[in-house]
Amino acid sequence: GTVAGHAGLPEWLHTLASDGAVRGVCKKGPAEDWFRPQDLDVVQALARLQPLGRLAALRDALATVQTAVLARKRERRQYSFTDMVTGLHEAIHDDHGGPALADALHTTWPWALVDEFQDTDPLQYAILRRIYAERGHGGLLMIGDPKQAIYGFRGGDVFAYLQAARDADARYHLDTNFRSTKPVLDAVEAVFRAGGDEAFVIDAIRFQRVKAGRRDGDRTLRREGRDLPAMTLWRLDDELPKKDAEPRLIDATVHQIHALLDGATEVATDDGDSRALAPADIAVLVNTNAQAAEMQRALSRRGIAAVCLHQQSVFASEEAGHVLGLLQAAASPADEDLLRAALATPLLGYRLGDLIRLAGDEVEWRGVTARFQQLHERWRRAGVLAMLQPLLQAEAPRLLALEDGERRMTNYLQLAELLQQASGEQFGLGGLVDWLNRMIADPAADNTDDERQLRLESDDALVRIATVHKVKGLQYGVVFLPFAPVLGAGGSADKPPFLYHDDDGQACLDFVAADDEAAARAIAEDRAEAVRLLYVALTRAEQACYLPWGPINTAQNGALAWLLHQADGVSAEERAGKAPWMTGDSTGKRLAELAERAPGAIELAPLPES
Repeated sequence: GTVAGHAGLPEWLHTLASDGAVRGVCKKGPAEDWFRPQDLDVVQALARLQPLGRLAALRDALATVQTAVLARKRERRQYSFTDMVTGLHEAIHDDHGGPALADALHTTWPWALVDEFQDTDPLQYAILRRIYAERGHGGLLMIGDPKQAIYGFRGGDVFAYLQAARDADARYHLDTNFRSTKPVLDAVEAVFRAGGDEAFVIDAIRFQRVKAGRRDGDRTLRREGRDLPAMTLWRLDDELPKKDAEPRLIDATVHQIHALLDGATEVATDDGDSRALAPADIAVLVNTNAQAAEMQRALSRRGIAAVCLHQQSVFASEEAGHVLGLLQAAASPADEDLLRAALATPLLGYRLGDLIRLAGDEVEWRGVTARFQQLHERWRRAGVLAMLQPLLQAEAPRLLALEDGERRMTNYLQLAELLQQASGEQFGLGGLVDWLNRMIADPAADNTDDERQLRLESDDALVRIATVHKVKGLQYGVVFLPFAPVLGAGGSADKPPFLYHDDDGQACLDFVAADDEAAARAIAEDRAEAVRLLYVALTRAEQACYLPWGPINTAQNGALAWLLHQADGVSAEERAGKAPWMTGDSTGKRLAELAERAPGAIELAPLPES
């Protein structure tokens, strides 16, 4: 067959063209002597042609989707932030009107200051350069730190920052850190110095030593008369698969947090004041929202209240489905199946035994039916919020007694408010049910609206849990990084399509990859971003941080492995399968070397056991 004018060739041609793949197909050694399709020029030629059909189809699909999206936006009169950037970029680079537009913008705003410049992209920089470059007056001030460029997944391009740095007339560096104590700064420096000059993989990004802006002894952590170490490295000696390691790391983190909050750990200042370490002083930084939720549940089981800081839509929560079930039953109180489904949700709390009993008790069933009819009438007369609020108040004692009751109640109340807002734009009870159904089916579509993101529970005296991407710019007294070993170890950077930058800093998306260079560049840039994520995570700590290291499966491809084990053969441009150096002895040796780089600031300890 053909795909967009190119031959639609089967993917198994790549198998026939590869020595290793052919050996895998040949189960018996003698067959390798005569079955050698990889030696045929025609097989190699067809293998090189095979990806072109898919690439042509993707190009046609992209053009079709772009045309359809543009038409749909025009119909709905929608204009996104990306549209604003691309539209201005096209206009300001137009041969006819572009110079006049650039002059007008410069006249209106002769000076511009752009903060967090490392998170911009090439189009944004090209616009700014067009407005401010080679002017006789005014100027462009760009403030940023390429070591904190961690938003590549949403369009941020650190290479735009690096190009701007090369173009700038002058560069200045901030040499003082007012967030962290000197021991924390020494410990963080030791971690990245272990990676040498290539620690951040990209040559133009280097670690720079900074001075501590805080006074010695200002807000130190003390326990039983002893200052706690700035960085505690938990040593893992056993080789573990990732699925077995994560529960142990969670348990160790919970155990250590529980110990720190027993009242014996003090935050002392240099003026002689002190107070007990509080839950709000502690943050647990994780790699995914799923890890955040699991950590919150584990802390709750030990009686430690915690709050997750993330941007998930409330419509993606389980509680949205519970409220939908309730609304469907209240809108159709004569439908017994809908009533039973609503009763079985945690919102109303009926168990299987309750439903079985209800099926045999006609009097009780009539009472349930009457309750839903009353909900229907209240909703119809006074609105959805007037219907939901009394119900939530009645169910609150049971809900708040649950392990995650405060989280659930917060979600239910937020959903009630959003439903009330939406009711003014929907027709009737059924229209509001349909609206909530659509929001649940595609929660990401409305996740840009702050009102629709998950709200926090009351955050007094709560441990904070967040992904590393969420905490840039924030700071916490004590930071835990339980999943640091696998930070950057996942993903598919070694598989096409390969996303990387060429020698001129231009972004490339390579679906064909005629040689290994594209894969090597893509892997190196993925590892570079992982190292930057680790840098952001470690530099959130004011007084102390805790993280583990050891032979966890897949950790050989993480940021810590790159920084600590280059002497063992870790490469920035390759993803390793089974790494022979990944043993307890090897990782323990590198941890000991790291501790020697910052004596008094880094302490090695076994993984806490609960």
